Amino acid sequence: MDFTIRGHQGLGIHARKGRAGQASRRIFCRLFAGLTASVLMTSAAMAQNSLQTDWQQMIDETRSTAKLVGFGGAVMIDGEIVARGASGLQRKGSKIPITTANKWHVGSITKSMTATMIARLVEAGHMSWTDTPTDIFPDMAIDAGWGEVTLEHLLTHTSGAGPNIPLLDNMRWPETVADLRAARLNVVSNALSSAPKSAPGAQMTYSNLGYTIAGVMAEHATGQSWEALMRAQVFEPLGLTSAGFGAPIGTDDKSEPWGHIKLMIFKLKVNPDEKPDNSPIMGPAGTVHMSADDMLAFGNAHLQGMKGQSDYLTAETFQKLHTPRLQYYAFGWVERENRDWAGGPLSWHNGSNTMWYGFLALAPAKNMVIFTGTNDGAGVKAEGEIVKALSEYVAKID
Repeated sequence: MDFTIRGHQGLGIHARKGRAGQASRRIFCRLFAGLTASVLMTSAAMAQNSLQTDWQQMIDETRSTAKLVGFGGAVMIDGEIVARGASGLQRKGSKIPITTANKWHVGSITKSMTATMIARLVEAGHMSWTDTPTDIFPDMAIDAGWGEVTLEHLLTHTSGAGPNIPLLDNMRWPETVADLRAARLNVVSNALSSAPKSAPGAQMTYSNLGYTIAGVMAEHATGQSWEALMRAQVFEPLGLTSAGFGAPIGTDDKSEPWGHIKLMIFKLKVNPDEKPDNSPIMGPAGTVHMSADDMLAFGNAHLQGMKGQSDYLTAETFQKLHTPRLQYYAFGWVERENRDWAGGPLSWHNGSNTMWYGFLALAPAKNMVIFTGTNDGAGVKAEGEIVKALSEYVAKID
């Protein structure tokens, strides 16, 4: 139909032109919309490429400057990994490169995971934040000074517990789950038989022992090992499939990095089969390993949880875990109110067993999670360089 009306050719011609004009406008709008979408997609792709390129450059330059054996990490923004990078070697003297899929020993970043696991137990009704050692171990001979010390104190380094478990205990490697739990309980029993170093809540003393006590309290409350609890409450629900304990050990199909330690002027690689780590007795304080991707997934669970966008824990519990007590320390997280390069507050933690070093940070204002790791104990001394490089990278991102 051409919309021509007999006797009124002018109207018919006008109608045909109007229809043709409308069609032309529709075609133009479609072309414009398509072109706009294409430009936006191209811009997004360019931005993505820049994030990746800049990140890899930062990884390469930092490893070289700090003289690290291997260095790597990844960045997540809005729940999507936007950059991955790896540089250096899995083992000094080898030709095996570090890859973005390798696992990293994350040391004391484990503390945030132990606190998260216990938070899950609290929400499930198996424990309470106000539980004391006396509540959990009613038959243990405990010094009266621990009477007011709670899980909260233990997980925020304000319990009065000393810094570490005894050196001889840290050299022990129980072979079975039963022996490991018994060894942990023995360490805790000995620690609790003497008075704490300070009154609960009075001062902050960074304490691997305190986290070990909290981990054993969780074991006793549930009848499960700390390792089993970590798998059930943290690794499996969050899909952290690469997570494990101790130095990562490779397989026939996939090699993993070895840790390195400096002895005088020598940097030595340490075979993971020789158990190069702190004793599993103090596992709750720092023996987890996992990939950079999984570290980001763990961090993002907290980032979204603080915004009330997670059903893993309640928003109230997430806020509690990130509320500092003394010296900016919360429940396995250091909380700073403002860092210009992060665009606002920053939650972070680092960790090292002297052969590895890891750094995890959450920047809520940028909806960003960052992780870097190195298989070189020199990462501890290079922390300033690492954080400076990270801050410069993050500061450029709107």
